[in-house]
Amino acid sequence: MTTAARRRLVVAAAAAAALWGCGGGDDGGRAAAAAPGDAPQAGRVQPAVLKRGNPCSVLRPDEVGQILGVAITMREIVDESTCSFPFDPAPQAQPPRGAESPDAGAEAAAKAFAAAAGPPQLTITLHWDDGPTAITATRMASKLFGGDAGFEKLSGIGDEAWLGPLASTLVFSKGKVGVEIDLRTVPDGREKGIRLAKLIASRLP
Repeated sequence: MTTAARRRLVVAAAAAAALWGCGGGDDGGRAAAAAPGDAPQAGRVQPAVLKRGNPCSVLRPDEVGQILGVAITMREIVDESTCSFPFDPAPQAQPPRGAESPDAGAEAAAKAFAAAAGPPQLTITLHWDDGPTAITATRMASKLFGGDAGFEKLSGIGDEAWLGPLASTLVFSKGKVGVEIDLRTVPDGREKGIRLAKLIASRLP
């Protein structure tokens, strides 16, 4: 064997040894080439998927917690139409003296009273087939609390949306479905209720 041939043999053997030592075999090469995206996404949040008969499918606990500003770890099916999201109340910052409006003060007092009567929770009721009728019935019932004038008509949510007195409830319909959001123990109910309603409406057919 010539000197040049020996040199080529030595170089090839050294390269093979280096490749084997670095895990460059068949299995190792494939593992190293796997993209980060190929790994299982254990922490990926699954999107909410609305399922008829399961009112809790309309919102995830983390979505509700983010909007309300509280930690929510569970949701409970009350019946085929109603879902509740219990939560611990968040500390409320005190507004500057004289900055709080009379309506805001009345809402805060009403919701503090409601929260004292039992654990605070957000409750959502879905009327799967008679939505517009159910929403009208809710507004008619409001006459017991001062008449329809206590409701504020809202735009940009479903086909028809109304906010109840002192932001105690928000009701809306979209197609055949009607939604009632009970905000009696939710501070800043108008702003948070609208955000919840828009998210729910985006998932209705």
